Amino acid sequence: PRQAMACPRRQTAPPPPGARAPPPPPANGYGASPPAANGHHAMPPGAHMNGMNGHGAYDHHAAAGGGPRIDARMVPRPEVSATPVQYSPSTAEPNPAPPLNSNYVCADDALNPNPRFHRTTLTRIPETQKLQKEMCLPVGLHVSPIARTRAGEPDVPLVANWVRHESGGPPRCNRCGAWMNPFVRFQKDGEAWNCSLCLALNDYPKEDLCPLDSSNQRLDSSTRPEFSRCSVDFIVNTAPKKRIRRRRKAEAPPAASMPPPTNLPPKQLTSGPAYSYLIMLDSSSAARLCGVWDAGAAAAAAAMRRLRAR
Repeated sequence: PRQAMACPRRQTAPPPPGARAPPPPPANGYGASPPAANGHHAMPPGAHMNGMNGHGAYDHHAAAGGGPRIDARMVPRPEVSATPVQYSPSTAEPNPAPPLNSNYVCADDALNPNPRFHRTTLTRIPETQKLQKEMCLPVGLHVSPIARTRAGEPDVPLVANWVRHESGGPPRCNRCGAWMNPFVRFQKDGEAWNCSLCLALNDYPKEDLCPLDSSNQRLDSSTRPEFSRCSVDFIVNTAPKKRIRRRRKAEAPPAASMPPPTNLPPKQLTSGPAYSYLIMLDSSSAARLCGVWDAGAAAAAAAMRRLRAR
């Protein structure tokens, strides 16, 4: 049989004269707390059990040994103030990022458009498709052509000087259909211009020629909004005679487009100015569940019936 061996106690020296004696050990063993009336050990004030917070709620992170939880109040957040933030996209930086605060006022749109009309998911577009795949970030464009401006922002200029005779509006690229904009490059003393999207060379109307400066820009660009502003509204009286791109036979028409009425008399189809109607419906799952899709489709059909009855 095993015999219990007595552990010799450490001999401690008596305290020097004038020094306080150490406190006596607990009665029920080393570090033990006095028992409570119900038989459980009481906890000192300010101490909590492992996995329990001060309000009696169980903390999974503390119980799992993950350390203290992150206080959401200490996480840095953009400052939100009642005063609108002044945002100027036309700065020395090629493409400044819009402010994080949605309460902003766009000062000008000479080099970059107002984010309310045109906003990209990335402020820097990858140069190659391979780089875009490596970044794993979506490249998208959010366009709101009829967004409302705020107080303090310049109004969108209205350009109506291109409506002449049979002209349908400003010049457009013969290849991609892009409109005239401040980023085109003029060639041949202003008689031709390169598209800012596809770089195609297009002819410019001779009745609107203007001398160019050293950077191949028109001298009257500061007084012409279509050559100096990123967001403009064009007035077009008739549709262009020739289409930019013919639709292929195998290509199906858009689902949201409606065919023009053909049961009207020929006089009503040819008399008066030509109008075009754009009907946009929200086709999201939330819109379908709440009935917005059905109500919008019914309203569009009723509007088309009223137009045909005129």
